[in-house]
Amino acid sequence: MRLTRLASLFTLLALFGAASAPAQTGGFSATLTIAQRTATGLDRLTEEERTALNGFIATEVSLARQGNVRAFAGTFSGRRSAAEKTAAGIDRLTPAELATLDELVALAIAAGPVQPTVPQKLTAKDVAKTDRLEVHGEVSLAYGWSRHGDYRAGSLYTTIYDPVTGVALGIGIAQSYGDGWWDDCNGPYVGTTVAPVGHRELRRAMPRGGWKR
Repeated sequence: MRLTRLASLFTLLALFGAASAPAQTGGFSATLTIAQRTATGLDRLTEEERTALNGFIATEVSLARQGNVRAFAGTFSGRRSAAEKTAAGIDRLTPAELATLDELVALAIAAGPVQPTVPQKLTAKDVAKTDRLEVHGEVSLAYGWSRHGDYRAGSLYTTIYDPVTGVALGIGIAQSYGDGWWDDCNGPYVGTTVAPVGHRELRRAMPRGGWKR
């Protein structure tokens, strides 16, 4: 009784393996679309005939890869003997179906092996430099005029930033030049910007005669 059950179990496992083998290693016919299977007439072949056909094609693809070639002389069906054509069932295909099959097999042979992608090693040039000092700056110019004269000014500001320490150093310089603002400012001047004040306060703050060169 136990031996009978074990035999039945082994039979089921064998049937399951046979059914799942085409799905795992279906060969050439498993790579075709439904339209291609119809165009080549492979749907009319028996399971044994498709297995034989896949074996013949797999042998040619393997030989092509071993010899590093992409094509053989003649067509796939032309290289088959009468016995091989009968075993693969291709002797029952129409001329159009046979021509389509020969074309698809030729494409499979010409495809060659899939080349693995090899990751490229990064070089020092490919790595971004994040520890370099960063230099930023700005320049501004100003010009104004009126019936009393004109005014010119300029400034330069530079910042040096260290991304490693987070320390920034800024240096700036500004210069202005122009004629006197009122009658008692009787000459051009050079200096920093003066905060806006009233007319009387400015007259009191400046020396008599205005700013000199």
